[in-house]
Amino acid sequence: VPNMKDMYSLIQDMALRIQRLEKENTNLKQRTNKDSNPLVILKKMKPEITFSQWLKKYMLPDVNIHLRTVFEYTLFDGLDALFKQVFEELSDQSSMPIQYFPNKQNNLYIYELSDDKECWKLMSNADLNKYITMIANEFHSQFSIWCGNNQELIDRDPDLFPKYGQKILSEDRLCKSKIKKKICECLSTEND
Repeated sequence: VPNMKDMYSLIQDMALRIQRLEKENTNLKQRTNKDSNPLVILKKMKPEITFSQWLKKYMLPDVNIHLRTVFEYTLFDGLDALFKQVFEELSDQSSMPIQYFPNKQNNLYIYELSDDKECWKLMSNADLNKYITMIANEFHSQFSIWCGNNQELIDRDPDLFPKYGQKILSEDRLCKSKIKKKICECLSTEND
């Protein structure tokens, strides 16, 4: 059994060790949090084009392919089919200017212009709405082209134009959170 002086010395030694361990633990936690921050990880990746340029190059040209899906189902289903097709066609998801890191918020990150320089940023709801509107507007344009090319069909069936038009123009019923979830699903299957 140690005497009081030895016990006091042991307690002092233990207190110093605990202090050192707590400091090391804090440092490790900070380093781990920094390493798991998506923006820190994304800084190491530099896509060739911004997200808005990518959208115009890879997504918008394929909208006409999914017009029939909208006619048969809904605009949401057309968007879903478009996302799946575009993401499946791209072999290297890591170079895309949109990235997803699984978490509770389903955060999407886009490579975009910000203050006149290209950088990664968290996609805000306003950004999401802007890009979905851009795609929906392309569906509207493709519908107008389809109508011009299929005037005889429309003339023969007076219910066709209102039926298809209603589906194409149902943008106000688009659930942005469901669309965001679909994009996350497409990106996470690419990551697997």
